[in-house]
Amino acid sequence: MKDDETPTAATSEPLWPTTPDATSAKLNPTTVAPPTTVPQLQRTATATPSPDFPAGLNPRCTKAPTDLVAAVNAGLKDRNHTIAHAVVLRGSDGFEYMGASIVDPAGLLIQRSDVWVRGRGKVYAASGGARNESTFERASRGLDVDLAGVDFVTADECARAWAKVSGY
Repeated sequence: MKDDETPTAATSEPLWPTTPDATSAKLNPTTVAPPTTVPQLQRTATATPSPDFPAGLNPRCTKAPTDLVAAVNAGLKDRNHTIAHAVVLRGSDGFEYMGASIVDPAGLLIQRSDVWVRGRGKVYAASGGARNESTFERASRGLDVDLAGVDFVTADECARAWAKVSGY
């Protein structure tokens, strides 16, 4: 049909059927669509964090010392969450970069890998997840660390690799 033609009953099909047709995607404009519910995203990766330091990580990474893990655990916003897969490396700037995952008591993975930095007698949150999940000052402000630098990236990659071999 051209724009200047008038539709006729014999040649045109109604644009909106008067009753819903189960095989058609067309809806009656007077019919209100049922409310849709937005699916809630749920974290489903659960495992038991492996306490054994895996072979094959970057040789600069070692298992994080318990005092650093305890300090970061104490600074987590949710007291039910804990640190897992904690690795540390001494950065070229002299600071300790700790990469770790955050899990809940059931082993549900909250964050796969985040990075904190210990320097000048304090712990600082470096990655976005570390800043969101803990109460520490930003490392980029307090220590002026490079969040795209090799030390940060290596700590993050080591924690991620340990989480992966643990089943996350």
